[in-house]
Amino acid sequence: METLSISQLKDKTIDELLVYSMDGSLYGVTVVMGERYYKLKKGFKMYRSYSVSSIQKDLSACNIKKLTLVQDSPYDEMIGQTVRQAPNTLSLSKLNPKTQYSAASVAAVPPRLPCRGCTTSCTNYVQCDGKPWR
Repeated sequence: METLSISQLKDKTIDELLVYSMDGSLYGVTVVMGERYYKLKKGFKMYRSYSVSSIQKDLSACNIKKLTLVQDSPYDEMIGQTVRQAPNTLSLSKLNPKTQYSAASVAAVPPRLPCRGCTTSCTNYVQCDGKPWR
C-alpha cells in the first residue's frame, strides 16, 4: 500500500477516511481517493492519533466526503468462543463529517424536559417546571 503525507493532502478531496481503532484511544488512518488506498504519514512515521477529532483537525484543509470509524472486537476471544471465519468488525460512517448542527436544529430542542410529554403550548407548562405530576 502506498503512503501519503498530510502535507500532500492539502486542498485535496478524500472520498473516504478510514479511521482504525487500534487500542483504547489510539487510531490509525487510511485514505481512500478514487479506487486507491493510502496509508497516512506524518513526517517519517505512520500517522497515529489519540482522538478522532484531532485527526479531523489535522486534515481540516482537506475535503472529506465520508469518515468511517472501524473497530475490530476481541469479544469472541474474551469469552472463549472459537475463532470466526468472518471478522467481528464494527464500522460507523458519517457523510460530510465537517457538517455542524445548524442554529435552527438547536432551537427546536425544548429548553427543559417536559413532564408527561407536554410541550410549551401546554397550559400547565409554567406551573409544573418539568417535574412529574403527583
